[in-house]
Amino acid sequence: MEYCNPGLWRSIVPFFTVLFSSACVCGGIQVRLDPGPNYGNVEMYHNGTWQRACLESFNYFGRNVSHVLCKQLGFNTTRNVAMPQTGKHHGLFWHTGSNCSRGERHLSQCHVGIITNRTSCYGYNIPRIACLSDNETRVDIANHNITVADGLRFSTSCYVYTPHTGFSYHWNHNWKNVSYPRRHFHGKANRTEAGNLTCSVSLNGKTLGSDSTVINVIYPPSIQCEEIVRVANGQSRTVQCKVDSYPRHHMMTWTLATTAGTRTQSSHRDTYHIVNASAGDEGNYTCRATNNLTYPDGQVETGTGTCVIKVKVTSPSGGRSAAESAAKGAPDQETTTSSAVWGGLALVAIVVIGLLVAVIVLVIRHPYTKEVPNGDKPIEMTTVNRAGVAAISGPLYENAQDHRLK
Repeated sequence: MEYCNPGLWRSIVPFFTVLFSSACVCGGIQVRLDPGPNYGNVEMYHNGTWQRACLESFNYFGRNVSHVLCKQLGFNTTRNVAMPQTGKHHGLFWHTGSNCSRGERHLSQCHVGIITNRTSCYGYNIPRIACLSDNETRVDIANHNITVADGLRFSTSCYVYTPHTGFSYHWNHNWKNVSYPRRHFHGKANRTEAGNLTCSVSLNGKTLGSDSTVINVIYPPSIQCEEIVRVANGQSRTVQCKVDSYPRHHMMTWTLATTAGTRTQSSHRDTYHIVNASAGDEGNYTCRATNNLTYPDGQVETGTGTCVIKVKVTSPSGGRSAAESAAKGAPDQETTTSSAVWGGLALVAIVVIGLLVAVIVLVIRHPYTKEVPNGDKPIEMTTVNRAGVAAISGPLYENAQDHRLK
């Protein structure tokens, strides 16, 4: 929707003001605000397209330009402010020079140069304005999209445009309170802490306004994978590399190194599917992920991460791998015979040892009787009667035969 007096439209439909951007076609240069309706980045319409404006010397003439633009958009406000931005921004911009004296009612009445197309613009040349009423408060963070490399420090600022005084600042990171009660915020980028950073301004316990920025922490791919993967010969198996990176990796390359050579396959997938595995599929699979790291100054680097998976193709019974079987062939007859011989000898040794143990046990339990050198000499036993006189009892013999006294 394009209209010449958004101030009137805003007063008629206040509920939908956050859904529309202001635009004006009355002057020679059409402008609008994003997100609008009375604040945001200035966009210009040129050659049939809307693009963000990049105004040379806006950091010097921003206050005058903001008054002219608010008038052109139909806001009869006196508290018209230029909200500064930081860093270098990338994208499509309509670039021109501008020098307003504050008395103009349209941007085309200022000293405007030739409009050209650009793909980047520094924050201090990007017009971001707010057309405020007398009692209105606007909180604005200097950069609404912070990009920083992992481990590096970053900073941003919270600006407050309000007629009130004595307010205080509060910062929240990913909706958790951060003890940092100042306008300027300094932090260290961490890939696990990327997300939302919000600045809130309050007065006497009442929130006057807030604004947020997104922190993008860029880092090259880091990959996790299994060290060894086994797959049965003739079966299928999927191997996977889990990639963590920002921005997301745009290319994945799989390289298989075998005894027969190396082959490479480019893919956007984090998985590699092995179909009907054979000896030729055994080897080291290297997955390599890459992404583009674009830094705030416009410098672009390529981030890379790798991981190696060792794939072994085994027989269906889980024995020797297919590659080992192909290289060594079937086991020879000599090896089989030698194993059988040694097994038989071991069995004989066990039997002999068992017999020896049995003999020793029998001997201990039943010791043998030594022979008397002089033949079957009787052994006499002496007994004592009740009278105390010793008497000779009948003879006892060592053998079981019947012996008589001569």
